[in-house]
Amino acid sequence: MQLVEAFKLAFEIHGNQRDKTGAPYLFHVMRVAMAMKTDEERVVALLHDAVSSALTLESQVDLVRKIRLHFGDATVKTVLRLTRNENEAYMDYIRRLSTDKLAVKVKLADLADNMLDERLDLIPDVEAERLRAMYGPAYLFLGGDMKIEAYGHEHTMAEREQAIEDSMALPRRTFPEQCCAECHGPLDGAFMKRTPEGGAVVCSKCFTPVSNIIEMPLTPEQ
Repeated sequence: MQLVEAFKLAFEIHGNQRDKTGAPYLFHVMRVAMAMKTDEERVVALLHDAVSSALTLESQVDLVRKIRLHFGDATVKTVLRLTRNENEAYMDYIRRLSTDKLAVKVKLADLADNMLDERLDLIPDVEAERLRAMYGPAYLFLGGDMKIEAYGHEHTMAEREQAIEDSMALPRRTFPEQCCAECHGPLDGAFMKRTPEGGAVVCSKCFTPVSNIIEMPLTPEQ
């Protein structure tokens, strides 16, 4: 069974690793897999950090061959989209994987788990804020609604699966005559985040939450 083989491979790769909180890293990939709905999705989730965890290029190549042999080309392609390249800017990486629906689904669950307060509270405040600043805009860009508690361990697998599905269905809106007050980038293709107050916009250029929108021509006056 592919799911069993994926778990064995994940254990082989992550079995001796620890995350930033000191907990077994394998617990993280298992939680991400639990948020998925199908075995195909769970296989990718179990392997989403596999290639990046390989220590050498030779071991990465060998691992990719092993994944292709056991799970096929489609799984390899998605796992590689979920693997950040060396020297690749984080938002360039997020933008690249956003073309793959399954990669987006796994990455949303990955980011949600990484941003759980119960985990971030266990690491130094400076590092926790750095991670929030990096992961938050990426989560919003991919369509997440920031309801991170939906992935908490106190919820059932069905509830976590539904949270992922809800995030995938969030609308994307355009604002062709507005600019971001922070970078003056046009808000064409901006992303709407649902909130109880109505919504918040993420800039399509700098990918940070926009607190102030300027009604003005797209090219600001010099």
